[in-house]
Amino acid sequence: MPLSRINTNSIANNSINASDLLDASVTAAKILSVANTQITGNIVSSQITSVANTQISGNIIGSQISRNTWSNTVFQTGSVENYLNSQSMNLGMRNRIINGNMAINQRGTTSGITSGYFVDRWTLSGCSTSATLTSSLPTGFSSGISINATSGNPIAIQKIEAKNCSDLSGRNVTLSFYAKNLSNATTLYASLAYATASDNFGSTTTISEQNLGTLTSDWVRYTYTWTNLASGVLNGLALNLLCAGTGTFSMGITGVQLEVGNAPTPFEFRHFGTELQLCQRYYQQTNSFTGVGASASLYGIVTFPVIMRSSPSIGQTAALQITDGVTNDWTQSPTSISINSSRVSIYGVDFTADNFASVTNYRPYFAKQNVTGLITLSAEL
Repeated sequence: MPLSRINTNSIANNSINASDLLDASVTAAKILSVANTQITGNIVSSQITSVANTQISGNIIGSQISRNTWSNTVFQTGSVENYLNSQSMNLGMRNRIINGNMAINQRGTTSGITSGYFVDRWTLSGCSTSATLTSSLPTGFSSGISINATSGNPIAIQKIEAKNCSDLSGRNVTLSFYAKNLSNATTLYASLAYATASDNFGSTTTISEQNLGTLTSDWVRYTYTWTNLASGVLNGLALNLLCAGTGTFSMGITGVQLEVGNAPTPFEFRHFGTELQLCQRYYQQTNSFTGVGASASLYGIVTFPVIMRSSPSIGQTAALQITDGVTNDWTQSPTSISINSSRVSIYGVDFTADNFASVTNYRPYFAKQNVTGLITLSAEL
């Protein structure tokens, strides 16, 4: 016959010496110790001193759990944080990498880069060639890149500005990404380094380079955690992904994520428009400008759709094409296109394009639509 109630004021030493039970609840004023036990009802005591090796599947509604049994450390850096991360419950923008899935490619180059910027925010080093990938990718991904070499270590690099590293000193960060041997690639490496001055990556200090193992012919998600980052990370971080191989070798990469914590979470797919704006902070190109003719030159203004990281440098992809909207169109390659240095900011830029000999002084001109000639603006790190 089941007992119906316990109304004693004390349960101690793993024993029950009360006379009855009620509603599968423990209403004692104090539970000193519960060990090697399963509790499935409600605990309503005002104090729980210690719970060890225990599974509690009911509700704990006591007003106090003492002796720091559940410490701040457990919630901040321990198993609770790792569980939340693994379930994608770490809300907000988790990924410090921009364009980790290589979906934004404002420059439009799809192959042949051996060094310098490729898809947005990614630079290459030590490559013999490269290409964008658009098929045979991990589930959920529609883009990636390949890096290729005949010797040495081809590297894909992303530099993270100081403003996006301001909370990382002393923290743990976890890298995760997908990689695949496309041809003769053998060993995979990842390294993290910090700039020796704020946003100045002319010289860096390597935190560590890690051997992540052997690449296979299948896409595999690789991870690594760097712990207790040095204060130098406040100057900005550089992530390097590289491989070794034999002969001419090639590696594919996509889904790169760097986040706070000890456990990797599923890749954070941000809205395409959001990711594009993040990229435009560092690089933009446009044919949306207005100007006025004067002395065989076009004096123009470009307003940035996104505030740039710093005052940008300016260039062009091809001959600029302009019209006065009435009678005249010109397609010309300016002998020079330059910033009016006193009128450049992170918000917009005044520029001068020379060699427009046929323009009429003081007449307004506009960029022609659907043309190939673009003005480029770079505030890359």
